[in-house]
Amino acid sequence: MDTGYEQEMRGTPDETSGLDGTSEEAEAPSSVCVFVCGAVAHEGVYRLKEGARLIDAVNAAGGFSKDADRTYINLAEYVYDTQRIEVPTLEEAQSMRDEGRSDQGASSRSDGISADGRVNINHAGKEDLMTLPGIGESKADRIIAYRQAHGDFTACEEVMNVNGIGEAMYENIKDYITVD
Repeated sequence: MDTGYEQEMRGTPDETSGLDGTSEEAEAPSSVCVFVCGAVAHEGVYRLKEGARLIDAVNAAGGFSKDADRTYINLAEYVYDTQRIEVPTLEEAQSMRDEGRSDQGASSRSDGISADGRVNINHAGKEDLMTLPGIGESKADRIIAYRQAHGDFTACEEVMNVNGIGEAMYENIKDYITVD
């Protein structure tokens, strides 16, 4: 049975290259790599098929540990490339709930919309980003991945550094976004 995932290969470039010298990664454009950690059986980096969900990532990591809170993260949420997925223990999740923090799983954040209704590109989850004109699932994923790799945006114009968002796209969304 094809489960749609495999643990990320670790090795030298020679061990992960094809006979023609090309990387195996280049041959699998429809996959994403995610880091699964916390209350799972085997923390690590896993390659999953594009379109996989958090439950697939947890299963790739051997499933939940016995002390995992299985309801804290949204297991139905889609994963995206370079995502860190941290499964909290029951104790950690309760502590976060006591602090007023909700689902901190993948890309969901409760503070993605500012008081004036604009989308805060530093905190918005995928769903909030997808409310912007012309921003679909893949561009929303790229904004989140860029933010995770480079840190918060310091100015709205920096969103043009995200692959696929040029000047024309920025002109369409600039009145609907903000940074904090």
